[in-house]
Amino acid sequence: MRFTQGYWVIRQDYVMSYATQTVRVIKSDKELHIISVGAISGYFTSEIGRRMLQSGNVRREWAFNLRLTGQQALLLQGVIDCAFEENGAWVLVDYKTDRVDDEQTLVNRYAEQLAWYARALTEITGKPVKERYLYALRVGKAIAVPEIDAK
Repeated sequence: MRFTQGYWVIRQDYVMSYATQTVRVIKSDKELHIISVGAISGYFTSEIGRRMLQSGNVRREWAFNLRLTGQQALLLQGVIDCAFEENGAWVLVDYKTDRVDDEQTLVNRYAEQLAWYARALTEITGKPVKERYLYALRVGKAIAVPEIDAK
C-alpha cells in the first residue's frame, strides 16, 4: 500500500487475500452478502489497517493450541484473525460481522475471547499484547477492547 495523490493505493492481491480468508469463515450463503471487497479495502485504509501494513511481522488466520494448567489440564484452541508486531509488542485484531446497535455490546460479547487470544499470543511468543481491537466490517470501524484477564 502506498499514499499517492491524496489516496491510499492498495495492491489488489492484498484485498483478494483477505477477501478469500474472510469468505472461508462465512458459515452460510446468508452471510456471504455481508462482506464486500469495498469493506475489506476499507480495512486497509483505516488507521489499524495502515498500521498492520507497515508491520514487518503480520500473522493472519493464526491457529494456536495453548495448554492450560490448574486443577485440570485443558487445551485451548483458537484461530487469531490478525496479529501484527509493532515496537516489540503485538496488536491483536479480530474481524466481526455482527449486527449490533452499539459498540459496547460488541465489546461485551467478545472481550473475553480477545483476552484468551492475548494470553495465548503472549505465552506462545513471549511478547506482550499492547492493543486489542474488534474490526466491525459492517461499519468499517476498529473498536478498542480494554484489557481484561482471561478467566
